[in-house]
Amino acid sequence: MPQYNYSDIKFQIKGKVGIIQFNRPKSLNSFGGRLIIDTIHALRVLDNHPDTVFTVVTAAGRFFSSGADVKAESERGGQFYHSDAEKKLAIVNQISGNTQLVSSLILHRKVLVLAMNGPAVGGGAAWFQGVADIVLASTTTWLQCPFSALALVPEFGSAGSFPQSIGVHRANDILMLGRKIAVDELLQWGMVNRVFEHEGFHDKVVQYLQEQLDVNDGKSMLEAKRLMNVPLQRGRLASLYEAVDAVAERFVEDAPIQRFAEKSRLLEVHGVNPANGKPNPEVPVSTPQDVDSAVAAAKEASKTWAKVPWADRKKAVLGYADALEQHASDFAKLLTQEQGKPIATAELEVQVGVQWLRELAKIELSEEIVQEDNEKQVIVRYTPLGVSVGIVPWNFPIHLACGKIAPSLLTGNPIIIKPSPFTPYCDLKLGELGRSFFPPGVLQVLSGDDNLGPWLTAHPGPDKISFTGSSATGKLVMASAAKTLKRVTLELGGNDPAIVTKNVDVKAAAAKVGGLAFFNSGQVCLAIKRIYVHQSIYDEFRQALVDFTKTLKIGDGNEEGISLGPVQNSMQFEKVKTFFSDIEKEKWNIAVGGVNEEKPGFFITPTIIDKPAEDSRIVTEEPFGPIVPLLEWNDEADVIARANNTKLGLGASVWSNDMEEAGRIARKLDAGSVWVNTHIELDPHAPFGGHKESGIGYEWGVGGLRAYCNLQTLFLKKSASEL
Repeated sequence: MPQYNYSDIKFQIKGKVGIIQFNRPKSLNSFGGRLIIDTIHALRVLDNHPDTVFTVVTAAGRFFSSGADVKAESERGGQFYHSDAEKKLAIVNQISGNTQLVSSLILHRKVLVLAMNGPAVGGGAAWFQGVADIVLASTTTWLQCPFSALALVPEFGSAGSFPQSIGVHRANDILMLGRKIAVDELLQWGMVNRVFEHEGFHDKVVQYLQEQLDVNDGKSMLEAKRLMNVPLQRGRLASLYEAVDAVAERFVEDAPIQRFAEKSRLLEVHGVNPANGKPNPEVPVSTPQDVDSAVAAAKEASKTWAKVPWADRKKAVLGYADALEQHASDFAKLLTQEQGKPIATAELEVQVGVQWLRELAKIELSEEIVQEDNEKQVIVRYTPLGVSVGIVPWNFPIHLACGKIAPSLLTGNPIIIKPSPFTPYCDLKLGELGRSFFPPGVLQVLSGDDNLGPWLTAHPGPDKISFTGSSATGKLVMASAAKTLKRVTLELGGNDPAIVTKNVDVKAAAAKVGGLAFFNSGQVCLAIKRIYVHQSIYDEFRQALVDFTKTLKIGDGNEEGISLGPVQNSMQFEKVKTFFSDIEKEKWNIAVGGVNEEKPGFFITPTIIDKPAEDSRIVTEEPFGPIVPLLEWNDEADVIARANNTKLGLGASVWSNDMEEAGRIARKLDAGSVWVNTHIELDPHAPFGGHKESGIGYEWGVGGLRAYCNLQTLFLKKSASEL
């Protein structure tokens, strides 16, 4: 029998514990894609497994489960049916997968443990009470079932299971009135068995279950489940199928369709303060209709903005820069709250954003006469492309937004900024600030989930996409933009090497290299990610680098003296931790760090791996976190080859007091930006981009502005009589 490949869940068996992890974090683990089929298959495997006692159902990302996709449901209407009966049958078929999943959970033979790692909403909250034998929750968990607000009825048999479990009045609070219930109240009401801290939650769940297996007989627990559940199963299944009928009737009446459409426009999510895990304010999630409206407004604005004289566009951009500078303190505080970086680093980012606006405004694209004689004149001119879209990552949301806003607006192109879902706040405020300086439609900001980027790149309206982010996502952006031949500028990932020669002041160079490797907790596309040190000074340099690293203070960016804040979001946090998991498995030697303290927030200890294998993950991949390999070299040609042995080519640096040596090595490095005795330092007047899979095109400088323009060549014959 062929091996089954899971796509929307992660499935593993650890001894007597089977673990099913919903793995659609970008859609908040809603019941879509292959998640239902994958989960049912895994449940059947565990039903027949001879050794497992517990089946854990949990999720990746920050949501446990979100039920229906509001946006998709808002588009359910519009299909023609000959009768209400035909329409009802179609609706029942559409939701049959959900019903089969819950039925499989109700009938599952193993002890079913729900490990709620975060919020459960709508249908994602309705099903667990009637199926789970044990419910464990993280401190970030909350529950809400806004069925009445969506003109729906309680789903998945919850109308039967909730009153049976917590009483009619409490059940009405949740199912009828849609009240949001925090985890402490869930514990008080007996809806969860235990609550664990969010940090390390999944490991704590497995440890807790192992403790139960150590003191309890597995077969006895399974038999206890059977004896308790057999009398209840018939009623639970009856409630499940009765709910299917009631939900279908609501859709036959089209009652939820308008509500879904309204709610999809008002749907809000919140980011998380990465220093403590607490939710930030809610922000709107854009819909396809919002995208259409924004593009239409930008298209309309482009008709007049393109005709505004360059001097007036420049004046508006400079006024905008002045306003940002006036509000620098507020922006810096908000940036620390949403991104996590120390307040001093946040203040620096705001200043750099202002600098980029002002310096890019000094560049002007004038018409160029490339040839002229008595007979003809050839002129090259630059005209606006139309509407541009700037997709901004979460590591430098202010600086990188300003770096897209200035060239786009200066060259006559209205722009729509799409911030990362993790850091929308500062960019939304940048959009709000722009209202005082630019006409409607010229500068817009749309916040949203992970659907928003693909909607914008695939939309036929925009003429240019400027994207900063990972190489993997950049390829998707390019493929999407190719369908309408949009112009693209892609600034993508890096795996920057730093080559340290023997001709350096070891202590000073180690401090600089370490600071540039760990700057912004390593969350910089241009951060030093591989450090090659000459063999003759390797031991001395390593000790100096270790000593410097030990001076770095990690904590909440608002605290005084903090050097490094947290990793920005839980997904990146978990990714960086996989490198720490490899330490023991790959037998890496730790020069410093290596262990992460368990505490609230997404904090990673700055870590140096001493002489890992050249083909190990820590050398070949981009961790995008504060963990870096230290490697040795003694042959110049060899270290250049090793430094260039990557699909990426964003930046590189050479460290030497011998300028002839440094220049010789630097010119052989295959990267878009190469520094000597520094790294990361950028200039708005210089082009910035990557080689190989680190990007397409360039930002900033004269070339960066030209990337927002059509090039037009005018061939002017001075006398028509000579034709």
